[in-house]
Amino acid sequence: MMLAIMLRNGSQATLLATLLMLFEMLLGGLLLNRGTVPPWANWLQVLSFFNAAMEALIVNEVDGLTLNETKYGLSIDVPGAVILQTFGFDARAFWKDVIVLAGMNVGFLVLGGLWLQLFVRERK
Repeated sequence: MMLAIMLRNGSQATLLATLLMLFEMLLGGLLLNRGTVPPWANWLQVLSFFNAAMEALIVNEVDGLTLNETKYGLSIDVPGAVILQTFGFDARAFWKDVIVLAGMNVGFLVLGGLWLQLFVRERK
């Protein structure tokens, strides 16, 4: 919504939003494993709302879960914390991620409202 307010042309806003979403998905763990992001780009994961949303969702679903597999008479128990660690997620970061998402939501709404008030004039 903020991009649509900031740009006058709808096609430019759509193109920029598409590129931004691709960037967000890349750094959020949807297209690229979080452990494979180069060390110099780790700080970019903080900017990705997909990162916080994906981590909060996966921690909510997998934390406390134990997967049991029995094959060839051998029983294997895999705790959810091991699964989270394998994919680079922090099992204790649920509330931190929820707060980050709420802060991003409020921040983007405030920035969009300010931009609307300061730079967009009503045509009569």
